[in-house]
Amino acid sequence: MTRKYKLLLDSGLSFLCQHIKQIRLKADLAGTAVSQLADAFDSSLDEIQNHLSQKQSSILKQNFIKAGQGFQAMDTFRQKYLPAVLAAGLDWGAYWWSDAVTVSEARQEAVAFLQALKGLKPAYPVYMDQEYDSPCGKWGAVKNKQLRTDMIKAFLDTLQNAGYYAALYSSADWLQNWVFDCQLSQYDKWVAQYASKCTYQGDYGMWQHHGNAPGFIGHCDGISTPVDLNDCYRNYPRIIKDNLLNGWSRADLQDKSPSIPWLQACQILKAAGISTITL
Repeated sequence: MTRKYKLLLDSGLSFLCQHIKQIRLKADLAGTAVSQLADAFDSSLDEIQNHLSQKQSSILKQNFIKAGQGFQAMDTFRQKYLPAVLAAGLDWGAYWWSDAVTVSEARQEAVAFLQALKGLKPAYPVYMDQEYDSPCGKWGAVKNKQLRTDMIKAFLDTLQNAGYYAALYSSADWLQNWVFDCQLSQYDKWVAQYASKCTYQGDYGMWQHHGNAPGFIGHCDGISTPVDLNDCYRNYPRIIKDNLLNGWSRADLQDKSPSIPWLQACQILKAAGISTITL
């Protein structure tokens, strides 16, 4: 089923880490650079919050969290990473690694994803993650190409029918050679291609261009291991909230108490003589 959502173009850069995939957007129209940092460490909730609070020079925007794999939700989703993200006041989305080898299994995985998201309101898309290391990747590029395509449709349609902004994460090669991409034009995509240019010819909202690949190692201050870097081209919170997707309602969008950017808040507190902030 084709879904039409209002799209607002933006540009940006994201840091994709082991479990949290964080994005930074550029406020081009305002002439300012908005930076953000992802936590790639296997650390405690307190350590994550401390790491975020120490980045006072950054305006942290949003995260992508691994919610589950196969039929099983990740324990770290609700118990560790999401609490840290919410405590820091960050927008977030989620992704689900697919182990499905049948259309029925893909639907069951999507139902498990919906259960993991129950009661939550992500401001960013929820992604199906289908890759070479997925069980269906072991078949090779030619075998069961239509089945892989049908599994994507079943997974994403299940999420869309439940009112979510559902999208696909996969490589440019996967989209061009491992599935029938012409059948997936109705879905937004997060395309991975470690290169100086994305050669995928279809429509996509994000591009992952650096990671742990020769010549395209992703670097991020404060993190010693390679991280994945991405460009984001859409204002997903606006799209999702304006269309009342992902559990958002009109009541959620009513004006709340005024808020100010994280950096500005730190500057105000510093001027008041407050040097330590405890989250």
